[in-house]
Amino acid sequence: MNIEIPLFLVSYQYSINIQHRELSRNEIVVALSDILIIMQADENSGSIRSLEYALKMNKKVYTIAHRIEDNKGLIKYIKKGFVEVIYDIDEFVNSFKHQNLKQEDEVINYLKTKPTYEEALIKYNDKIFEYELNSIFKVENGVCVLL
Repeated sequence: MNIEIPLFLVSYQYSINIQHRELSRNEIVVALSDILIIMQADENSGSIRSLEYALKMNKKVYTIAHRIEDNKGLIKYIKKGFVEVIYDIDEFVNSFKHQNLKQEDEVINYLKTKPTYEEALIKYNDKIFEYELNSIFKVENGVCVLL
Protein backbone atom coordinates (compact mmCIF):
# COMPACT_ATOMS: atom_id res chain seq x y z
CA MET A 1 0.00 0.00 0.00
CA ASN A 2 1.42 3.40 -1.05
CA ILE A 3 0.62 6.31 1.21
CA GLU A 4 1.23 9.82 -0.13
CA ILE A 5 2.26 12.43 2.40
CA PRO A 6 2.34 16.09 1.31
CA LEU A 7 5.55 18.06 1.69
CA PHE A 8 5.54 21.67 2.84
CA LEU A 9 8.74 23.72 2.63
CA VAL A 10 8.76 26.85 4.74
CA SER A 11 11.65 29.21 5.32
CA TYR A 12 9.88 31.94 7.26
CA GLN A 13 7.98 32.44 10.45
CA TYR A 14 4.24 32.98 10.23
CA SER A 15 4.47 36.69 11.10
CA ILE A 16 6.70 37.69 8.13
CA ASN A 17 5.02 40.01 5.57
CA ILE A 18 3.64 38.82 2.21
CA GLN A 19 6.37 40.41 0.05
CA HIS A 20 9.11 38.67 2.03
CA ARG A 21 7.26 35.33 1.75
CA GLU A 22 7.07 35.66 -2.05
CA LEU A 23 10.80 36.32 -2.30
CA SER A 24 11.50 33.41 0.02
CA ARG A 25 9.21 31.18 -2.08
CA ASN A 26 11.08 32.23 -5.24
CA GLU A 27 14.39 31.32 -3.63
CA ILE A 28 13.11 27.85 -2.74
CA VAL A 29 11.73 27.29 -6.24
CA VAL A 30 15.05 28.33 -7.80
CA ALA A 31 16.97 26.08 -5.40
CA LEU A 32 14.84 23.09 -6.38
CA SER A 33 15.25 23.76 -10.11
CA ASP A 34 18.06 22.68 -12.42
CA ILE A 35 17.75 25.80 -14.59
CA LEU A 36 15.72 29.02 -14.62
CA ILE A 37 13.77 30.30 -17.62
CA ILE A 38 12.50 33.86 -17.28
CA MET A 39 9.76 34.76 -19.73
CA GLN A 40 9.49 38.47 -18.85
CA ALA A 41 11.21 40.70 -16.33
CA ASP A 42 10.85 44.34 -15.42
CA GLU A 43 13.63 46.09 -13.55
CA ASN A 44 13.56 45.30 -9.80
CA SER A 45 10.86 42.66 -10.28
CA GLY A 46 10.44 39.32 -8.55
CA SER A 47 11.81 37.69 -11.69
CA ILE A 48 15.03 39.66 -11.29
CA ARG A 49 15.26 38.55 -7.65
CA SER A 50 14.85 34.94 -8.84
CA LEU A 51 17.58 35.52 -11.43
CA GLU A 52 19.90 36.83 -8.70
CA TYR A 53 19.19 33.74 -6.58
CA ALA A 54 19.92 31.51 -9.58
CA LEU A 55 23.24 33.23 -10.27
CA LYS A 56 24.28 32.88 -6.61
CA MET A 57 23.43 29.17 -6.86
CA ASN A 58 25.38 28.79 -10.13
CA LYS A 59 22.22 27.89 -12.04
CA LYS A 60 21.97 28.44 -15.79
CA VAL A 61 19.44 31.17 -16.68
CA TYR A 62 17.57 31.51 -19.99
CA THR A 63 15.00 33.80 -21.56
CA ILE A 64 13.09 33.66 -24.81
CA ALA A 65 13.79 36.05 -27.69
CA HIS A 66 11.11 38.74 -27.84
CA ARG A 67 10.59 42.50 -27.68
CA ILE A 68 13.13 44.43 -25.65
CA GLU A 69 10.35 46.42 -23.96
CA ASP A 70 9.15 43.19 -22.33
CA ASN A 71 12.56 42.41 -20.86
CA LYS A 72 14.03 45.69 -19.65
CA GLY A 73 15.17 44.03 -16.45
CA LEU A 74 17.13 41.31 -18.25
CA ILE A 75 19.05 43.40 -20.80
CA LYS A 76 22.11 44.06 -18.63
CA TYR A 77 22.27 40.39 -17.61
CA ILE A 78 22.04 39.26 -21.25
CA LYS A 79 24.80 41.70 -22.27
CA LYS A 80 27.06 40.38 -19.50
CA GLY A 81 26.41 36.77 -20.57
CA PHE A 82 24.57 35.80 -17.37
CA VAL A 83 21.34 35.04 -19.27
CA GLU A 84 21.26 33.02 -22.48
CA VAL A 85 18.58 33.82 -25.05
CA ILE A 86 16.57 30.93 -26.51
CA TYR A 87 16.07 31.54 -30.24
CA ASP A 88 14.83 28.08 -31.23
CA ILE A 89 12.61 26.32 -28.68
CA ASP A 90 12.87 22.90 -30.39
CA GLU A 91 16.66 23.06 -30.38
CA PHE A 92 16.61 24.14 -26.73
CA VAL A 93 14.30 21.30 -25.65
CA ASN A 94 16.28 18.73 -27.64
CA SER A 95 19.49 19.84 -25.92
CA PHE A 96 18.05 18.48 -22.66
CA LYS A 97 16.39 15.37 -24.03
CA HIS A 98 19.20 12.88 -23.57
CA GLN A 99 21.58 14.68 -21.21
CA ASN A 100 20.71 12.52 -18.18
CA LEU A 101 21.12 9.24 -19.98
CA LYS A 102 24.27 7.16 -19.84
CA GLN A 103 25.77 6.34 -23.23
CA GLU A 104 25.67 2.64 -22.44
CA ASP A 105 22.14 2.68 -21.07
CA GLU A 106 20.76 -0.87 -21.02
CA VAL A 107 17.22 0.24 -21.89
CA ILE A 108 18.40 2.40 -24.81
CA ASN A 109 20.43 -0.52 -26.15
CA TYR A 110 17.35 -2.73 -25.86
CA LEU A 111 15.17 -0.16 -27.64
CA LYS A 112 17.68 -0.10 -30.52
CA THR A 113 16.54 -3.66 -31.31
CA LYS A 114 13.03 -2.27 -32.01
CA PRO A 115 11.04 -4.52 -29.67
CA THR A 116 7.27 -4.40 -29.57
CA TYR A 117 5.84 -2.03 -26.99
CA GLU A 118 4.42 -4.98 -25.03
CA GLU A 119 7.80 -6.74 -24.96
CA ALA A 120 9.50 -3.57 -23.74
CA LEU A 121 6.91 -3.08 -20.99
CA ILE A 122 7.39 -6.65 -19.78
CA LYS A 123 11.17 -6.28 -19.66
CA TYR A 124 11.56 -2.67 -18.39
CA ASN A 125 8.14 -1.63 -17.08
CA ASP A 126 8.83 1.61 -15.16
CA LYS A 127 11.69 2.76 -17.39
CA ILE A 128 9.60 2.39 -20.55
CA PHE A 129 6.96 4.76 -19.20
CA GLU A 130 9.66 7.23 -18.10
CA TYR A 131 11.47 7.12 -21.46
CA GLU A 132 8.22 7.44 -23.38
CA LEU A 133 7.17 10.48 -21.33
CA ASN A 134 10.61 12.03 -21.95
CA SER A 135 10.22 11.49 -25.72
CA ILE A 136 13.22 9.20 -25.94
CA PHE A 137 11.25 6.81 -28.13
CA LYS A 138 7.86 6.59 -29.78
CA VAL A 139 5.59 3.71 -30.68
CA GLU A 140 4.90 3.15 -34.37
CA ASN A 141 2.64 0.27 -35.35
CA GLY A 142 3.25 -1.36 -31.98
CA VAL A 143 7.06 -1.14 -32.27
CA CYS A 144 9.40 1.03 -30.16
CA VAL A 145 11.42 3.48 -32.27
CA LEU A 146 14.16 5.69 -30.76
CA LEU A 147 13.93 9.41 -31.46
